[in-house]
Amino acid sequence: MDRLVKKRGDVMSILVDNKRILIPTNGYDIPIVKKSVILDTNTSLIAFSNTVEHEIPKFKTKGVHFFLDDYKFEVIWNDPLPRIEKLKSYKAVLSPNFSVYTEMPMPIKIYNTFRSRWCGAYLQSNGVKVIPTLAWGGPETFWFCFDGVEKKSVVAVSTLGVRSEKDLFIERI
Repeated sequence: MDRLVKKRGDVMSILVDNKRILIPTNGYDIPIVKKSVILDTNTSLIAFSNTVEHEIPKFKTKGVHFFLDDYKFEVIWNDPLPRIEKLKSYKAVLSPNFSVYTEMPMPIKIYNTFRSRWCGAYLQSNGVKVIPTLAWGGPETFWFCFDGVEKKSVVAVSTLGVRSEKDLFIERI
């Protein structure tokens, strides 16, 4: 299996080979993203989709965010291994923000929360400084959407797309 992961970085190979990062926090085995010590809270962010263009060293003082349409960063779930070295060179990386829309079926909301935490925990286990991103899709998601984040952690929350759901957003902050 080690040979398979080194040859191929897809998520299924990694899931099979790296059970060590899947520390269950509830019945859904949502991985834990450990809290990071953040010394500089004045770090500006660039989108993951722009990291390819920003390879010059002055951008390595920035953090990377995933506040994008999911298709623009599916690669971090499907094949994270080739992206680790690049992400390690940034000051911090927010965990991927897979969508948790109110109109999505509950299993998809749970799955997307799992994917966010799994990617964050996997990146962290490979030396990337990760700040967990929180997302919720209404009060019915509160029982799982904060799982996998250590208490008293610095977290990221996006306000994109919450204009019509402002009350739901504010309810949990």
